[in-house]
Amino acid sequence: MSVTEQRQSRSKPARPKLVFGGLIAAAIVGLGLWSSTPSAGPAAAKSGKNGIAVQITGTGKPINASGASVTIRGDASAITASGALVDIAATVKGDVEAGGAEVSIDGDIGGDLRTGGGLIEVAGTVAGKSYIGGAVIRFDAKAEKDVNAGGATLVIGQNAEIKGDLAAGAASLTIDG
Repeated sequence: MSVTEQRQSRSKPARPKLVFGGLIAAAIVGLGLWSSTPSAGPAAAKSGKNGIAVQITGTGKPINASGASVTIRGDASAITASGALVDIAATVKGDVEAGGAEVSIDGDIGGDLRTGGGLIEVAGTVAGKSYIGGAVIRFDAKAEKDVNAGGATLVIGQNAEIKGDLAAGAASLTIDG
């Protein structure tokens, strides 16, 4: 095999895989945008829990919300939220599940916390176990039970109190608490 043939065999791009992956990603983004429009359905439009900018003040009932920006305040029995920006400052009797590019949680959680995304910030108190995954995690909460966290960067803040076990994995780990 000549040097030219060797170079050509090594430099073949994987275009079919890239094109297929690009089509899948475009379809997912398109479906996400379509589902957040007002024409997605009368039930979604009436509930006020799905959309581009969702703001909810809880009254003690379960909250299930999704949108580009989700803000939750007040009281809830449980919360499930997803979006590019998720901001939760509430008193929750049960579990909290949240995912997004940026997730900020500051409140009293009576159950377990399950969250993941790009930037995750947790403050307040968590009575149950915490399961956290993200690119950058800042945990500065009081945890009554175990905290399981993994990401590229993990910071356990100086106000953090973990009464259970800490299982942490990160490329950069800082423990101030």
